Amino acid sequence: MPTDVVTLVIGLSEPLRLTDAIDDRAVLQAASPVGGLRRTATVAEHQGRLEGVSVSLHPAEAHRLFGPVLSEAEHHWADLPDLLGRAARQLAEQIAEQPDWAQRFRLLDDFLTPRIAQGPRWPAEVSWAFAELRRSGGTAPVRDLVHGTGWSRRRLETRFREAVGLAPKQTGQVLRLQRALSYHQRTTGSWAEAAAVSGFYDQAHLSNTFRATTGCSPAEFIGHRTAAEPTAEPADRVPDLVTSAVLRQPS
Repeated sequence: MPTDVVTLVIGLSEPLRLTDAIDDRAVLQAASPVGGLRRTATVAEHQGRLEGVSVSLHPAEAHRLFGPVLSEAEHHWADLPDLLGRAARQLAEQIAEQPDWAQRFRLLDDFLTPRIAQGPRWPAEVSWAFAELRRSGGTAPVRDLVHGTGWSRRRLETRFREAVGLAPKQTGQVLRLQRALSYHQRTTGSWAEAAAVSGFYDQAHLSNTFRATTGCSPAEFIGHRTAAEPTAEPADRVPDLVTSAVLRQPS
């Protein structure tokens, strides 16, 4: 699933191959990929063994770390050294050399914290609009965001997309999909109920939006999660949100 956070991976093993779930022509191979906010899901493939550190960044923090370059990148993916230069490549080498995870995390904190602190901030209007979308679970109407910021609709959409990577309406859609999946995960409610509490018109609207985003239905997505690892639930990147499914390679 696409998420409302930016995911940074410091890879310590083989590169990951990232493919768009809808457009399989969109591909990136990177040892330390960075994934910005996107309208469609990403399929990450590897050779069966992964080692590294995954960091979930609020989009405002990611903007301060990378600037607008990630939202401008093709498919909103990039390899970390392409964004932060040689220092990022050296970071992965230094992390791999550390004797334990406590020292690895300390090194990562020392690298990220000053860069985030010194980076460019979102405009206050964008911060408010993004917070409203999150508070409402993606259901805040764009007209209310326009009124709240005092900007024109065109200015809001342009400045929001520059900062966040998606327009307000697209960001709201991602949040509603997450909310529907999270509701279904926490309760025994039907998909129709999940659609209703998440701001979709009906179950068909949820299913159509879900398929356009991930390439499969909600039920198929949940099926991937349970069938791929029968003895354990796949670990999500974001606590309390269903964001990922594990797919086994066919025999």
